[in-house]
Amino acid sequence: MKIVENKIILDNIPVNAHTSKYRFKRRTGIFSDYLILQADKTIADTDYIEWQISYDIKIDNIYNVLKDGKDLNDVIGESKPEELKEKITECYKKLPENLSKRNKKTDFINSLEPILNKFGERIIVKRRNDKDVKIIISELSDYYRTAYKNNIISKIEIKNLIDFANSTTQYLDSYKIEREQRDNQTIFGFSLKWEKYPLFANDVNDDFFIEIIKKHMQYAIGYQNMIFLCVKAINLKDIDGNSIIGKLPSGLKNLTFVLDKNVIIQTMKAFIIASEIHKNDILDILNSIVSD
Repeated sequence: MKIVENKIILDNIPVNAHTSKYRFKRRTGIFSDYLILQADKTIADTDYIEWQISYDIKIDNIYNVLKDGKDLNDVIGESKPEELKEKITECYKKLPENLSKRNKKTDFINSLEPILNKFGERIIVKRRNDKDVKIIISELSDYYRTAYKNNIISKIEIKNLIDFANSTTQYLDSYKIEREQRDNQTIFGFSLKWEKYPLFANDVNDDFFIEIIKKHMQYAIGYQNMIFLCVKAINLKDIDGNSIIGKLPSGLKNLTFVLDKNVIIQTMKAFIIASEIHKNDILDILNSIVSD
């Protein structure tokens, strides 16, 4: 991530990594289909990357990934510097082996805090059902903080966003998934039913659009609104700075694109209106950014 002419440049986006939150898609009319990476389909100017963008990382998730011997990049994306990831890994490896699981996690968090502070990070405590949840900001929040600290986003704009969040009392998660059966159609003894998921789209500008869709929760029972920041292929460059139009998705590794402040602000607003839980998280994060 770097700043050029009051714009944030994101580079080294691992679009084809096995844990990637980026998916190539192609618009066919008003809807989209996934581009199969193995297929002999080159990228067209109607294609885009669907990015399931996040705004925070739970400290518990960082600890569990290290405990299980997995890649730290599974939870900490490219918005954090590699040196910080290395220090976090070292912090875990230095923990005494004879500690109980509970004490080991407590020691990890206590040892982690000064490392985070050195890199300008801080642990934020969120309260969920009387249980403290410790997080650090990530991705969208990182880009927002970077834009704010580099005077790309002004103090007035961050205040306006906080005011917008505080004034928001209706949320898109009030729209439910609908199920229906048409004409009692039966195939091989199975009755045909349909599920309709609410999908909200916002064309931010010529390079980006945002989608909010209700989906099954990954690690819990129920549904939640998920936010996708979609980057059109015309705004994407390969690692050498060349257009990706006409290239095979499977041949691409790290991509780069420009992220302007309006896209960041509108994506923050998407989280705010998606649900009250998301809104409260964003308020915690915005207030922490202002107080840094």
